[in-house]
Amino acid sequence: MGKRVVALVLLFILILPGVSGASVLFDHTKSEDAGKADWIITGAYSDWADDLRALGYTVEELSPGETITYGDSSNPKDLSRYDVFILPEPQNPFTDSEREAILQFIQNGGTLIYIADHKSSDRDNDGWDSWNIWNENLDFDSVFGITLLDTQIPSGTVINDIEPVENLTDGVSSFGIWLGTAISVTGDAKVAAWWDKEEGMAAWIYTFYGNGKVIVFADSSPFSDGTCETSCGGYDDYHQYDDSKVAVNMVKFGISGTSGSNNSSQNNQSPTSPTVVINEIMYNPDQVDDSVGEWVEIYNPNDFDVVLSGWWLGDNNGGYTFPDGATLPAHGYVVVARDDTWVKTHYLSDPNFDATAVYGNATFQLSNKGDDVILKDKNGKIIDHIHYDTRKANGNGKSLERVDPFGDSWNESTKIGGTPTYKNTVYVPLFSNLTIAAVMLLGILWLCKRK
Repeated sequence: MGKRVVALVLLFILILPGVSGASVLFDHTKSEDAGKADWIITGAYSDWADDLRALGYTVEELSPGETITYGDSSNPKDLSRYDVFILPEPQNPFTDSEREAILQFIQNGGTLIYIADHKSSDRDNDGWDSWNIWNENLDFDSVFGITLLDTQIPSGTVINDIEPVENLTDGVSSFGIWLGTAISVTGDAKVAAWWDKEEGMAAWIYTFYGNGKVIVFADSSPFSDGTCETSCGGYDDYHQYDDSKVAVNMVKFGISGTSGSNNSSQNNQSPTSPTVVINEIMYNPDQVDDSVGEWVEIYNPNDFDVVLSGWWLGDNNGGYTFPDGATLPAHGYVVVARDDTWVKTHYLSDPNFDATAVYGNATFQLSNKGDDVILKDKNGKIIDHIHYDTRKANGNGKSLERVDPFGDSWNESTKIGGTPTYKNTVYVPLFSNLTIAAVMLLGILWLCKRK
């Protein structure tokens, strides 16, 4: 009996991480542990990291000496591999390339969580703190309409003026501030929690940028659990009020599909374009030159048709703009090829292949060393962005297939040539993973009870 329980537990552990698939990266390249700060996942932010792992998220740290990049396939911690990037009170300025990498990460669907502190909180005496890094070094106040003010929120302040924001403030009734910065908003930025509503000063802000999100919080102390690796005063603020829920909710909101709905009187985001996903990539065909045999498939998971007129699909080398009248049927597939004539002829003998769903000639050049594939709507908004590496489907005649249209997992096709214009061979709906995980957990509990 004991061996069966152990086997089931191990199987459950293997299945469950695939249910979430979300990945979180904490920065530790900007002296986030300087002075009495210890805002690292092996120090005062360890309970926060542990709570995220308990939800099935992958949590990693960008360590001192490592680099902030986006789209660099040689960097194992490139931002394109993560859903959420957390900057916990950075103390050193960012380079222009790091700033651009962060903006690209957000633009392409990532979430930035910026944890600030009050003005003049320079812990390593280099002339920089989280306050002037945001406003001056990164110039993010003008980009996102979120400004860190000179005004300080006094230590010991309890914030309880919470706006109802789906996924972000769910279950939060109050949190503490231990000397933070007041925040003001302009443009489309929105308030999650007010410090002084009459004066227009907030403690918790969020906004949307491209396909991604930005969350700014006024103080770093509320997320300290007191278990310091260096020196943080030993204060456990994480378990006071709803501070821990605030921390976890910010990440949940970041990976959720929330697109700006807010139950308060603040202005809502304008409607977003329909969801369409990059679903299959043939980047290194084995039977013909890349300039002839490369193609990319997109899929419409909606219950309605999507008009593709003016949409663009491609990489940094070029792409393809869909003509007027192009339509992607509900639950349908469309392929964009570098040589549409060759693709239509080559796959003609496949009974599942639909030649009418193939477009070309595209000018993308899918790299055999890893590449970024991007889908934009007619207004230039990024609808989907995929970064692939070359560990699979590299010249063996197979394609890269998305496992589920609502997930981020990919695998190589089990079929030579792939499945252009029809369902992927590796398709496993996310619901099936959840069902399997639930059944396995019930089995474990039943066996343990019998024992």
